[in-house]
Amino acid sequence: HADVANLTTVHESSALIEQRNFYSATIPLLNNKELRSFHEPIYRYEFQHWIGPNWVVHDLKHKESHQLRCNWFVEHSTWGNTLDQLSFANVMAQKDLERKIDWQEPDREMSANIQKKWTHIEAARARIIDDVTDWKEWIPIQSEGEGNKQLEPGTSYLEKIDQIARKQPKQGSNSAGGHDLYVRIMSKNIFLLLRKMVEGRIQQI
Repeated sequence: HADVANLTTVHESSALIEQRNFYSATIPLLNNKELRSFHEPIYRYEFQHWIGPNWVVHDLKHKESHQLRCNWFVEHSTWGNTLDQLSFANVMAQKDLERKIDWQEPDREMSANIQKKWTHIEAARARIIDDVTDWKEWIPIQSEGEGNKQLEPGTSYLEKIDQIARKQPKQGSNSAGGHDLYVRIMSKNIFLLLRKMVEGRIQQI
């Protein structure tokens, strides 16, 4: 993760400075609470998906994958600099915001209130899930026809993960109940571990 204002390189081009300054000025305006209804969920437009562009894999079997790649290319080409991580973070911020609004996901305040209602067992399970799984690396991407899909009520941590990620649709449900399109941004440790496993298998061939 990085802050837009602190994202610097050794040799900054004028195009990069212009792009970074534009984002830095735009984000506070979009997140201004005074411009929103008191009853409106407070969804934030924020840059939190940062990547190393030297290792990017696209699954182009889905048109959503094509759209993500095209959106990234258009955003990057608009500014004309070599730092495409910044453009990717902006595209993902837009997609995150659109998904949260359409799916009516809990905002930060609602999520905090839900966590306050957790039992000690649910809180312990939440910590275990965070420690032993990589679910936070998987960012769901909204598919065509998935607009206005409100999450089912529920307060348990596992239910929230299941509802947002849609990895395990309920038995007997059709494909509309499931979700299988994600952007996965691996942590450095997971990436190095998987790379070592692949290199080991190559050596065995």
